[in-house]
This record gives sequence, C-alpha cells and structure tokens, in this order.
Amino acid sequence: MYCAVIIPIAPEHEILAEETAFSVQFAFETDPGPFSDVFVIRMSNSGQTGQAGLLCHGARLAVEQGIEWLCFLHPDDILYPYAFQYLASHIENHDALFGLISEQLPDNLGISEQHPQLRKMDRLEDFLFHHPALTLRDSHFVRAQVALEAGSNPLADNPLGYRLRLWHRFSCRKIDQTLSVKRLGKTAHFDASAHQQLLDTYIALLADENAEKPDIAALLQKLHQFRQHGLLDQAAAIHKLIVRHDPQLETQADQENFPAYDLERYTAAFAAAEPPPGAGADFQQALQLDQQGYRTQAAAICKMILQQTPADTEALHLLGLMHCNAGHRNLGVEIMRTALDINPRNHQLWSNLGVSELGIPMVADALNCFDRAVILEIGYAPAWHGRAVALKELGRHEEAVASFNRALELDPENAETLSNRAITLRELKRFDEALASFELASLINPDYPFLQGNILHCRQLMCQWQGFDEIEKRVLQDVDAGKTVSTPFPFLAIASNPRQQRQCVERYAGNASPKQPPGQGGAALRAHQKIRLAYFSADFHTHAVAYLMAELFELHDRSRFEVMAFSYGPPSQDAIRRRLEQGFDRFMNLFQHSDQQIIELAHELEIDIAIDLSGHTRGSRLALFAQRLAPVQCHYLGYPGTLGTDYIDYLIADPVVISDEHLQHYTEKVAFLPCSFMVSDRRRAIDSVDCHRSEFGLPETAFVFCCFNNSYKITPKVFDIWMNILHEVEDSVLWLSRGNTWSVANIHKEAEQRGIAAGRIVFATHVERAEQHLARHRLAGLFLDTFYYGAHTTANDALWAGLPVLTCLGDTFAGRVAASLLSSLDLPELITHSPEEYRTRAIELARQPEKLHTMRSKLAANRTTSPLFDTPRFARRIEQVYTQMWQRQLAGLTPEYIHCEE
Repeated sequence: MYCAVIIPIAPEHEILAEETAFSVQFAFETDPGPFSDVFVIRMSNSGQTGQAGLLCHGARLAVEQGIEWLCFLHPDDILYPYAFQYLASHIENHDALFGLISEQLPDNLGISEQHPQLRKMDRLEDFLFHHPALTLRDSHFVRAQVALEAGSNPLADNPLGYRLRLWHRFSCRKIDQTLSVKRLGKTAHFDASAHQQLLDTYIALLADENAEKPDIAALLQKLHQFRQHGLLDQAAAIHKLIVRHDPQLETQADQENFPAYDLERYTAAFAAAEPPPGAGADFQQALQLDQQGYRTQAAAICKMILQQTPADTEALHLLGLMHCNAGHRNLGVEIMRTALDINPRNHQLWSNLGVSELGIPMVADALNCFDRAVILEIGYAPAWHGRAVALKELGRHEEAVASFNRALELDPENAETLSNRAITLRELKRFDEALASFELASLINPDYPFLQGNILHCRQLMCQWQGFDEIEKRVLQDVDAGKTVSTPFPFLAIASNPRQQRQCVERYAGNASPKQPPGQGGAALRAHQKIRLAYFSADFHTHAVAYLMAELFELHDRSRFEVMAFSYGPPSQDAIRRRLEQGFDRFMNLFQHSDQQIIELAHELEIDIAIDLSGHTRGSRLALFAQRLAPVQCHYLGYPGTLGTDYIDYLIADPVVISDEHLQHYTEKVAFLPCSFMVSDRRRAIDSVDCHRSEFGLPETAFVFCCFNNSYKITPKVFDIWMNILHEVEDSVLWLSRGNTWSVANIHKEAEQRGIAAGRIVFATHVERAEQHLARHRLAGLFLDTFYYGAHTTANDALWAGLPVLTCLGDTFAGRVAASLLSSLDLPELITHSPEEYRTRAIELARQPEKLHTMRSKLAANRTTSPLFDTPRFARRIEQVYTQMWQRQLAGLTPEYIHCEE
C-alpha cells in the first residue's frame, strides 16, 4: 500500500516545505506503518489556484499513479516521527484520519504541546457542536478516491466544506495520538464567528445534497441534535428544509425527544427531603437553598422541576453537583453526563463535570471535559484552571503551567490558581518562580489553605532563610489555632512537636472521604489459606521507599503469604521497577484507574491486609483506604508520622521513633518491631574501585563532614551549629548534596555571613550509579544529621557504606529515625540528646581520629551481625506483625497495640 504526502507550497514557504518533506522521510524511516512506500508531492501555488484546487490536482495525480492514501500536510507542519506507526491500527476501517492538535514548544526540541481539543472523534456531531479550529487540523490522512469525491463539490473551495463532506459521507476518526506538529504557533484561531460559519456551511451542504432526493430521516435526526445543543437558528433552517420537501412532516419535525433517565434513582439519596412550604418548581430558589447549605431541600425542588420538565439541564446540573458535594461522585458524574446528552453546549457543565471527575479520579476524562469547555468558551477561566490541574496530575507540567497562565490572564487575582501554579512550578524545580507565585497568592488571600506552609517550604528548598524564624513561628501558632496553614509533609521539617503534627495532619485529612469503621464496609472478612498482603504505592520506581523495600517483597514467605502490588504511579521501566515487577506474586499497574476501579479490584481479589506506603506524600491516594480496601489497613515507611485518619488501623514503627509518651498523638494503633522499623536491602552493591577526593572536589587532607539530606531539611539552627563546628575544626570542610542553584548560592552566602569561607562548603554532584554514590561515602569522616526532619534513607546508605552518622534525638518520628538505625546497630555513642552535645561530639570525633576509628571499626563489625541489615530476619518480624493483625481481625477484636517479640 502506497501513500503520497501532498505539500502545497507558496513562494514564501519553500524552505519550510523542504523541512516538512524531510520530516516525512524521517517518519517513514522510523516506522513505515502500513505503507510499503511513501512519496512526497510538492504543489506549487503561484497565486492563480486556490489551495483546494491544488489539493484536488495533487489527489488526481496520486490516483493516476495507483496511490491509495494521501496525506495533506501544510508547510507550517512537520510529520510526527511515529505518525505512520500510529495509523496502522485504524487505517483499514476508516476513510480519513486526523490526529491530536499539537504544537512545537519554543525550545524547538521536537516536544509537542497538546492544545485544548476533543482528543477522540468518531461522529460528525463532535465536529459540528464545537469550535472547528480546536477539533480538527488541516493536516490529515485520507483515501485518495475519497479525497477526490469530497473535493468535487463547489464547497471544496471552503476548507470547512471539504471537511464536513468527509465527516458527513465517509468513515472518519480523530485518534488520540499526534500525527503532525505545527511549528509556527498557528494552531488555534479563536475567531468567534468560526462556529457559526461551520454550521452555516453544513446547512448549505445539506440543502445542496437534499435538493432532489432528501433523506428525511437524517434531516429529522439533525433537527433533533441541533435543538438538543441549543442551536435554534440552525434547527430552524433544518426545519425549513424538511417542510419544503414534505409539508406533512411539520408536526413530526416539531416534536422533541430527550434521553430517558431514572429520576427516582437520581434523587433517592435525598428522598426524605421535602421542599420548603409554598416552594414551587423554581430553579433560582433551589440554587439559593444549595448555596445556603440546605442541600436536601434544594434537591426536592430540583425533583419537582424535573418531574415537570425532564430536559431541564440546569436542574440536572445542580442535582449532579449536589451529589458530588455529598460524596456520591459517581452518581453525580452520571447525572451531569445526562444533562450533557441534552445540552452539550454548556461550557460550565463540562467544566464542573471535569472537576468532579478529577475527584474520582478519572484524570484523562477530566482533561477531555475541560478541553470541551474551553472549546465552547475560550474565555472561561475555571476551565483553564481545571485543565491545568488535570495536566499536572498527568505529569505534563509544562503544559499545565501554560494553562495556569491562561487562567490567570482571564482571572489574575485568583489565589487558588496562583497557588496551584506555584505547586506545579515547584514540581518543575523552578523554585524562584514558584515562590513568587505563592507570595502573590498570599498578597491576594493570605489565609488561603496551606499557602503559608507552602511559602515556608519553598524557602527551605532554596535555603532562603531571611525572616525564617518569624514565618516558622507564625505557621506553628496558626496550627495551634486550628488553621489549615500547612500540608503535613512540609510541616515535618520545622520545629513542630508530635501534638502539632497530629493537629496539622488532621486538619489536612479532614472529613473529605466517607469512612467505614474497621473491618466493615465493602471489604469482606474471609479466612484464606494464605494471608493476602497488598502494598499500595505511587512510588514503585526509583524512589527511597522502593529502594529500601525491594528485597523484602522478594523474601516474604510464600508458603504463608500471597503478595501483591497496587501501583498507581506513572509507568516506569527503570531498573528498580523491573526488579519489583518480578518480586511480587502479582504486580498491577493502575495508573489513571479511578478510585472505584481500584476499590472493586481490591475487593474482587479479597485482600486481607492493605499496606499504604505513601501516606501524605506526592501521588498518595489515601481516599482509597477511606472506602475499606481490606479488613485490616496499615501504613508503613512512606510517611514518618501519624496519618490523622480513623480508617488506617495500624502504623508500623519501633520504640525509638515512637516513645510511649507520644502514643497519644497517633490516630493509629502502633505495631512495634523490636529493633528498627526501617527495612534495608542487602543487595545494594558498593563499588569496589577506590574513589579519590579529587574526583569530587574535596581537599586531600581536610576532615570531611558530610550530609546528603535534601536542602529543605537544613534549617538555620542546624546550619549555625555546622558553621561553629567548621570554625572549631580548622582543617575541615562540609560536603553537602547539590540541591538546586538557589540552595547552593544561598548556603555559600549564609556560610560567609557566619565567617566561614564559601570554599569550605563542597557540593556533591549527581552520579548516575547508586554503587558509585555509596562508595564515595568512604571519602567522608562523619555524617552530620539534620534536626526536626533527619536523615532516613540517606542515613541507612551512610551506615551501609560504613560511614558513622551523628544524630540529635528529636521529639518527632521524623527526627528520631537515625537514632533508631543507630540503636539497632548498637551505636548509642552516636546518639546525642541536645544541640550542644551534638556540636561537641562532632568536634571531639573530628579532633580525635582514634575515637572515630574505633567507631568505624565497631560499625563495620556490627554491620554484618546487627538486625538492621539482616533483611531475612526483618521479613520474619514484620510477618509476625501482619499475622497478629490478621488473627485479631479473625477473632473479631478491634485493632490494638502490637509488640513483636525477638
């Protein structure tokens, strides 16, 4: 099968056309797809022939040469490298194929941005009822003979006419993949008259085709569709066409039918409600009642309205929103989709449906809803904001920022949009822009939820400490006052205590998800031959949690346990992911699955114990656990603190990270392991080849203190102590992880302000191989832990590599992890109990090499014998914990503190 790519060339486009032709050849060489050969036909336009005439002439030339398929490609466009491959599964069943509207980003690296659009189209109606420039592109693939037939009408001089004939008479599809990329930023033209022109052109096309032998049934269907979509002028034109050909059909043409639905089911959740005395079927009254919090009475009025007028989309819209706000999101989405079947021209309805689908979450579907809303009303800021949130959730952060910016052009003083844009910029590590966006939001609404905590965290990431103490104090006071001032994770890295951390996390968790009491809900209690464990995480890839746990999954006793992974993070093919997929009995990739789909799968598999590994970290989906995935639910490792919910039964920890005096600040029952709660992977290899200090910018003879913690864990308080240590130990340097451009510059500046030369702070560059990173720990003399949120995986790495870690025992879980590891290694000498003791011990070890050597020798000996790095032993202990949890459940007992014996 052959394909010809036709490129119309105006004199000013000759260079662009050559690049376009090259992209065709490159795509064919990349993957030819269904074609045995591809030809490029350049059609020169001298100005005497319109573009439609050029394309028709090119199509005739191709047909004469026996070429079956054509691609019309504008010189502004380049063919996507995998375009031919993407066609392969569609080409046999269709006559014309269009792709996603994509545009090359300014970096000119070939990356495409996908504009607001309908991502898939199979029906002419999808084209008719939306903005033409935001649904289809000029560049497309079409059967050669079909192109001639569609272009043979005088309407072919109008590109809309040509495309309408294609979609009206032939089998066409827009696929959810990019076929061509526009290079010059001309993708979308927001001419307000474009949609009207589209409809007028279609009416003219119908009038011409039906002039002699009209298809009355088809015209009646079009009449119905135009009326449903609120396009009354076009409906009137179709009505005239029908009556002109058969006056007796006027009555039938006046009738309307709307999709049937079950009103009783739609209102059952509010069945007990009665409308206020004297209330009528008044939508404005229903809306006012809902806004005042009288949801059930508002629903009763909506029911009255819909009993009288089943096609009232406003009442259906409000009823759907009320269900979503009451936690019945799936039914709310269904009701709003019914409303859209009646009137899909309502941009607010599409946007609100998108918001509801984000909450399910069905992110790809939500994005499609926001795109439809923007297509219908390009100036609707909430749809641009929703679109940006959906893109962020899909990991398309650059596109998300562009949509946030568009929303802010339309609504520049929206604190929510500014805050969400800042969060996205933070994900992109554009911390300076993120901080500016957060601070602008604060000027508009300083009490916007979690904003002040985000500002503080962004400053910590950048080590921008001006006014740090004052901001920290204000955040802590606001938490004490019950304000939603910070999300839980950043709050771990400031001077908060266990009580405040519980307050913060409970405010964050709130009552957003309906909860089931332990052992009840949809999760059935059944005794299986083996206990069914399911680990839930968004981080089954190169991530600290997966890095530490990989061997545990492999070592679980398969005679007693069946082990499953529910992965809802983005797909990955890194080395750790490949290892994990082999380490589970069943590994399920559930990225973009809705909560309901995952819950149903968990119930179908009859999980006994569901283990959350994410907590309140990025990508977490704790709402799943609120619906009872399993009779027993616990959290392990991913989040160092209480989750603040009543649906997580257990938290796995140890007596060091959670002391008895702090148990009151945990909403879970704690399952105590006898030694450290942290699992380790003995299979971590360390390069045997010696590293040299010169490779990493370290002086050959100086004493090297190091800390490879993230920059946000470094606070002014601990930095003051570090600089004092460097002052006391003259021939010494501090080796830190290179966080970001701003943190490097700010730390150098802060050091100089404390009288320490910037050159004494050395930053470790990133190395690709973990084996090399572990090996370079040997170049340091002592690892200095941070306060509040200390070293976790970084401490484990250091100790595994043989580097002593000095810590100061904190008050919170996050500040006691290194002490837990050291206790398991029987190294209490490295656990200090005050900042001053921490400072003097660091100086002492640096000044007395024999003491440090003794410490290193003890670490080396204990490394091979202690429980910390005995992973098989750890596996048996945590299995004891799981077994006790399950036995209590089978016995009908409520969760209680568990102490695992040696």
